[in-house]
Amino acid sequence: MLYYYFFFFFSSRRRHTRYISVTGVQTCALPIFLSHQIESIQDRVKLISLVKDYFNFGDKYELLIDKNGIVISSDNDVYTPKTQGKEDFYIPDFVHIDFLDKELFEQLLLEFSLSESNEKARDLQRTIKEIVNIHSYEPAQVLIKIVSATNKIIDSNPQNSVSYIKEMVNSLFLNFLELSDSTKIPSDIKIPLLNTVNKAVNSKELFISTDFPSGNLTNDLFGNILTDEQILATLKVYNLDKEDIQLVEDFFLWLGVNKFLRLETIDLSNSYEYESFVFKYIERPERCESTKIIVKNIVGSDLLKSMKKEDIVLWILNDEKLYKQIDRRNNSDSFKYKTWRERDYYYSLSNKPSYIMFLLSKADLLLDDYLLGDNNDWLNIFKFNYNYELFKKYNISRKEINSILLKLGAEEEFFDLSIDRVTKILKKLPELKPDGRLTQSIYKKAVKHYQMHKLDLNGAVSLFSHNGNEKGYFKQEEIYFSDNIRLPKKLRSKYPILNYPPRAAAKDAIEFFKINDLDSLEIKITSHSIVEEKTYEFNQLFEKLKQFILAFRLERIDDDQTKRNESSKLNKSKIYLCIDIQCKQKDEDFALDDYEFITEDLNNFYIKIRSDDTIKSLRMNSLFGDSFSEIIANTFGITGDKNEFRFILRNDLDDTEHQIRNELGGDIIVEAREFLGYSDYILSFWKAFYKSLDKNFEITHNREDFLNDVKSDLGIVNIDIEIIDYEN
Repeated sequence: MLYYYFFFFFSSRRRHTRYISVTGVQTCALPIFLSHQIESIQDRVKLISLVKDYFNFGDKYELLIDKNGIVISSDNDVYTPKTQGKEDFYIPDFVHIDFLDKELFEQLLLEFSLSESNEKARDLQRTIKEIVNIHSYEPAQVLIKIVSATNKIIDSNPQNSVSYIKEMVNSLFLNFLELSDSTKIPSDIKIPLLNTVNKAVNSKELFISTDFPSGNLTNDLFGNILTDEQILATLKVYNLDKEDIQLVEDFFLWLGVNKFLRLETIDLSNSYEYESFVFKYIERPERCESTKIIVKNIVGSDLLKSMKKEDIVLWILNDEKLYKQIDRRNNSDSFKYKTWRERDYYYSLSNKPSYIMFLLSKADLLLDDYLLGDNNDWLNIFKFNYNYELFKKYNISRKEINSILLKLGAEEEFFDLSIDRVTKILKKLPELKPDGRLTQSIYKKAVKHYQMHKLDLNGAVSLFSHNGNEKGYFKQEEIYFSDNIRLPKKLRSKYPILNYPPRAAAKDAIEFFKINDLDSLEIKITSHSIVEEKTYEFNQLFEKLKQFILAFRLERIDDDQTKRNESSKLNKSKIYLCIDIQCKQKDEDFALDDYEFITEDLNNFYIKIRSDDTIKSLRMNSLFGDSFSEIIANTFGITGDKNEFRFILRNDLDDTEHQIRNELGGDIIVEAREFLGYSDYILSFWKAFYKSLDKNFEITHNREDFLNDVKSDLGIVNIDIEIIDYEN
């Protein structure tokens, strides 16, 4: 009877609105009165449908019921039923939220033909939202409502804020356990939590305490710069001390509590300071007029100044968000610029240092030009402590540390340093290494840097050199060097020689260090006393050695013209052994010391020997060997192969030939002899003979065994090939 009476009443009212006087209060009261009388779900569905059709005046009616069949107040926010997990959603008592009865929800979908909809809850909410206070169920929206209601009641009842926050936290924790990992409370929502002094603080301003698994790391990194007001209250305060500790930590991090200093997004468009930092590392685009820059900032970045470099490395290794931001290729900062020609189009700048790198730079926490490696510690401005106690505590390996140091600007190789850093290192050497130890190694690395980058030093430096009497640091303009000329000892006090390997790119060293070339010194021979017999004997030996010397040289040359030129140089070379050599440099007369040499034309070389020296003793004499190898290097105009030339002088001739044949092949000796003009007729004959047979000619043994190899290889039995006149 209720159903039909109700239908007739509203139907007639709808038709005679002009003639019936009904107040707004009476209009709202009637559906509400009927709602509280209805017990059937079907009757309630019809009531809602009729109110939607005939009482849609913008008022909200109490028409919905919860799972217990109780009519929900119009002051409460009603949500469609949960779609996943347990049916219950834990709501604090002071929060006015209810959930629609599930059966009523299903019947309303049928009533309004929404059962086949892909978004049933949203479509139902859109359909009846004008007459009831309903929202489609979305976990994040319910959580936001709980938090906002808590903030509201705290504002009106601040004296009870602690109890309200505890109740909110416990309800959120229970819901957190049921929700999926994808459910997040938006970052702009202010979630009130308690700190260690029981004051309400926004969760995003708090840090986890040592109660939590990660709290020790937080305390180790930031404990000396955080106050009690910034630390989250203990688990016991929230009555969560009996829960799984890792779950509770995940829960508070989910609420926005910090494990590390928090990152936020800020607008830095047209920031001159940051732009200048970026363009130190990458070239500024042409016609760049203005910028649009959105970056990640560290909240409380002033605290960085109180941190050690070791702490920054530990932090980065444990914070994925920060790790991403120090990567030039993968950081999330957006740096766009436009030109004056294309005023409405912005270009994106990639591979740029992030704003966080800029903040680290301002706090002097970058490691630009720091050189990795134990052997390089003394070169660095500061010492990074790989044995830092926190690295040991958290099992951080040296490899992991170096991976971060490289991202922060450190370099693995000397030649990757900036020229500014190279200059500073060279300037610092007199203080770091007053005895000159390791300077030769550093100078070699500095020259390699120059060879790769062709960058000049940024200022004057003092270089470790030897002036014949003492070693020490001299000004660049006072120093000389050459890889071809060995300065006589008598002149060294006037011309300090750079402490640099003779064979290590002397020309580049002279250019880079801006020092003097010894080749520019004019030293003349005023007289010499040649020991004719020993000179003749030595040059007889020298002629025999030339084939082996040239063989080593030819092995490194490809074109025939260069080979002929090198052969010609060596052929012209002659060495004179003298018991006295007098010289003049400018106005100074001096005599060469034992085993020093001099030349005036790169063809004739004069070596000072002792009167009791023999050719045999000279071959074994290290100083004489040094001069001999220098003479050969000067002849060819090279700096390498000096060890090979020493070996050739000292070694037995047959053994030298044997080793060259084994290492370089017999053909190289034949070729050397041919270029020198005293060809090996036997080898040349058989080489041509093999070529006529289209057979491979290869020498694998000494000359004494060669003919036996030929007989065996060609199957010669009855012919004595040793008596052939090979010259004619």
